[in-house]
Amino acid sequence: MNNIMLTGEKQVGKSTIINKIIRTHPGHAYGFQTLPDKETKQFYIQSMNGEYSKAYICKRNGNDRFIGLIHAFNDQGVSILKDCLKKSPDLIIMDELGIFENDAYQFHKYVHQCLYSPIPVLGVLKGKSSLFLDSIRNRMDTEVHTVTIENRNQVYKVVKNAMHN
Repeated sequence: MNNIMLTGEKQVGKSTIINKIIRTHPGHAYGFQTLPDKETKQFYIQSMNGEYSKAYICKRNGNDRFIGLIHAFNDQGVSILKDCLKKSPDLIIMDELGIFENDAYQFHKYVHQCLYSPIPVLGVLKGKSSLFLDSIRNRMDTEVHTVTIENRNQVYKVVKNAMHN
């Protein structure tokens, strides 16, 4: 299997598994992470090597709910994924794919181009259903592992074995 996606509830260790894989990966990993900004309580996308400045991927609307900022995905997200395809790392990281990018169709295109590439992809899929997320879940070349607190060490071992072989 070329691509592995992790899914599961919040705070069960999905990104921790990815970070452990990156630390032990014998080659070069490149991609993006979506991270919380503790100051603004928003989320941003950032390339793994810090090559790009952080770009906020959501903002709060009048009802104090988050809405996705499509331009962040279609600009910065696409640039990072184009770099992944151009630089040809040994492993592409996509941590995390969620619902903020539901309408970021350029971003979707490059996510799928990376998944179709010969470079293995390791990522996190939000545990919600959407056309975009389901299109990844239903790919024949992608394994999806549900991470729980109880199985996270076992999932790490499965992913490590798959990525290091």
